[in-house]
Amino acid sequence: MDVEEFEDLERILLEPVEEEVESVCNPAVFQDSPKGPWPFLYRCIKHGGISVINLRQLVNPATLSREYKTVISPTEDYESEGCEDPGLAKVDDVWYIPYVGWDKKSARICLATTTNFKEVRKWGVIGPQILVEEGIELVPERYKKTLRGYLQRAKELKLDFKKVFVWDKDPVMEYNPLIKKWVLIHRIDPHAHIAVVDSLDELIGEKGKEYWREHFKNLNEHILMKNQEPWESEKVGFACFAWLGDKKVGIYHGVNRQLDYYAGICEVDPQSYVVVSKLRDPVLMPDRDIFVFRYKDEGGKEKQKRVIFPKGSIVDERTRRLYIYSGIADTCVGVRSVNIDWVYGELNKPHNRFPEGKLARALSS
Repeated sequence: MDVEEFEDLERILLEPVEEEVESVCNPAVFQDSPKGPWPFLYRCIKHGGISVINLRQLVNPATLSREYKTVISPTEDYESEGCEDPGLAKVDDVWYIPYVGWDKKSARICLATTTNFKEVRKWGVIGPQILVEEGIELVPERYKKTLRGYLQRAKELKLDFKKVFVWDKDPVMEYNPLIKKWVLIHRIDPHAHIAVVDSLDELIGEKGKEYWREHFKNLNEHILMKNQEPWESEKVGFACFAWLGDKKVGIYHGVNRQLDYYAGICEVDPQSYVVVSKLRDPVLMPDRDIFVFRYKDEGGKEKQKRVIFPKGSIVDERTRRLYIYSGIADTCVGVRSVNIDWVYGELNKPHNRFPEGKLARALSS
């Protein structure tokens, strides 16, 4: 199939067709060459609710391979109930896969690496290993409500407080050669935050515990993006980065008070990661029944929300399209394309740009 025949592409790429699969969602892709195939990771939820991370090949921006394999599945205590929502980055010949480990008590950012998607090394938790009670004492006032919510949930479920850690999700990782540092985007509700280190060793083990304690004490200084618009009034979380010409753009999701999920685009400075421009309206909206996700909360009450959850992207210079890959209603995987030149132009409009220095952050020090 020639994707050039499509002007605006919107389609479901992957559905839970295998008998043992309940749903597929939240894909990541890394564009390491102008043409495919590219590795395509996604969350696969099996019957019983346990998540694994599967791999397919994105043959072109609109086509996935039929063959797939499981590359990450729960083997450790911190991910005993699921491996979720992968990211994907590549440095030299090594693939880096940040993902969320879930043990029914806490959601924490973990890391795996591979050179061939056959042998995978797990590095453990690289996000904050901070107990919720300690976190409440460390964080600035605006985050205490979020952490107290985790504590209340633990009390209601009669969980052991010594095993309930601060929740941290939406990992995006990259090595930035401009500043010669590793960057990890993560989310402590309601904002997207940024952690910058010289070496990933600083996030692992005892070094990691100390790093995150200091990070939490100064959490306001590590905000990448606040939830400012009505459609992102509940929270924001990053999905991935892409280059549109000379612009480094971030694709992210915003959640409103009704817990409906939208997709947005912003421009960040490639060295400081300051948000310099942002589309004030969502670029993708869950505006049809296909986006409705029906579920039961922990108390058994039936609820619903509308979900479009972006996690990956491909830039195609031939078609002048940015392809955004999203989880749809926590059930299937979809793709939507938008015109690169339109996005570029919108980000340059004065009403979408932030005043210089308003969100100044010195990452190179």
